[in-house]
Amino acid sequence: MLHKLPLPANFFKTPQLTPERKSSLDKLARRNARNLVLHAQLSHGPVHWTLLSEHHGFCIYRGSEVNAASNLATYCSTIQVRGTIEEVAALFNPQTSPPTAPSLERIVPMRFLPTVLDQATLLTLALPSTSQPRHYRGIHWTAFQSPSRIAKSRDCCFLETHMDAQCDGRRGWVRATTSVEMPECPDLPQYGLVRMDFQRCGHVVFESLDRPGYLDVLYMTQVDLKGSVPDFVTELAMRRICKGLRDLHKAMSARRLLSQGTELILHGARTCAMCATLFVYGADKIHCRFCNHVVCKPCSTHWVLPGLHVNVCKHCAQEKTSAPPSSQPIMDRNVRRSLPSLIPEEDSPRSEVASRSEVIG
Repeated sequence: MLHKLPLPANFFKTPQLTPERKSSLDKLARRNARNLVLHAQLSHGPVHWTLLSEHHGFCIYRGSEVNAASNLATYCSTIQVRGTIEEVAALFNPQTSPPTAPSLERIVPMRFLPTVLDQATLLTLALPSTSQPRHYRGIHWTAFQSPSRIAKSRDCCFLETHMDAQCDGRRGWVRATTSVEMPECPDLPQYGLVRMDFQRCGHVVFESLDRPGYLDVLYMTQVDLKGSVPDFVTELAMRRICKGLRDLHKAMSARRLLSQGTELILHGARTCAMCATLFVYGADKIHCRFCNHVVCKPCSTHWVLPGLHVNVCKHCAQEKTSAPPSSQPIMDRNVRRSLPSLIPEEDSPRSEVASRSEVIG
């Protein structure tokens, strides 16, 4: 009989690392972050990307890599969002939980992956500091729900890394994950889980080259699901994971809006700001949290996140999710002159500025 998730509290023992093992994990974290940035290039990189779908600027690609194992599933999604590097990093910062929006605390651990069943932090290796406010390293476990009953759910034990980056003078940030084996985190077949292998996964974020105030965001996943999984189930699972990137913009916007308070001033509105319909007695008035206009219900929509609903007018909803004004794919614009490079950490034993030759080599 299979046990059910979530796991009991304190299910995993805290890993006890030797200095040599910790040093090895630190090096693996930096190396994996650099490799993720390299493989996330939609052109001029080691992965050949094929566009699968595009909707309002949100794109999903399937990748193929020369000499890569045939059982690796390689996918990525891209979107352009309005915001700053600090805002994105704050959503993944394990130390932050916005006091004005406690419901957002549920969003942060999910990492914008809608298929998460359960998760746990085994060990924190490095927390953000005053000198490195967006850097982090830790070991985590996560279970993912299968998109089909014909395949078992998967889980993974992985090393997660957050690092600053730069490209052609533009600031960037990377969240990279890769599988690690820890005796304190054994396989869990008794929970109906198959342990998969994260080759390289995570987020690559850079300031837009041609749209000030916007960020080019890419989420890449390259995994070996292990076991026998039909191709259509693999693609379905990868598409579902990639679609989690769409919630990133909504979460950033919601976090900013919720910090402004929730008082709605509706009494002065006599007509809908979009269609000019007269508000009769008892009519629903919707306050757009972006433009502050009051609109009727047909001219409004909801942005829904776990435990959070935000009202916006349809004009703002379209504007905030529209495709960038460029014919070039988002991440192609990141490689016009050179590949992005990671900013070295202060605790590194030597300078690790990843120039083009250092990244490729």
